[in-house]
Amino acid sequence: MIPEPKQIETLSAKKDRRALEAKAAWLEYEADRLAVDKNMARLRALRLAQEAAPVALPPLAKPPRKPAMRAAGTPH
Repeated sequence: MIPEPKQIETLSAKKDRRALEAKAAWLEYEADRLAVDKNMARLRALRLAQEAAPVALPPLAKPPRKPAMRAAGTPH
């Protein structure tokens, strides 16, 4: 049984549409993969720079605070 010409065009159009959708999906996948690879490279470089940096000394102890002066006339 031979399909009608209208059905052949429909099947052909469907096949073309699927091919375009597949190509668009592949391009989107490639773009996402490229973005992930770029971010991983950035993070790797940041981590390596942190590891290569000299170890920072702990902050110095703060001097003790002086007691606040009270206003004259207030009981201690």
